[in-house]
Amino acid sequence: RTYMIFAHFSFLQVWDSMIIETALKEYYGSQIENMTQAIQRNIM
Repeated sequence: RTYMIFAHFSFLQVWDSMIIETALKEYYGSQIENMTQAIQRNIM
């Protein structure tokens, strides 16, 4: 049972990373600075 929880968690981490990488490429032209600034603006 514990193994299933950790296996599921790893899958979600990979999925989240893929979303971030895709957004960085498609919306910010692979410019991490622009993405970071946009995130900071949305937090404040």
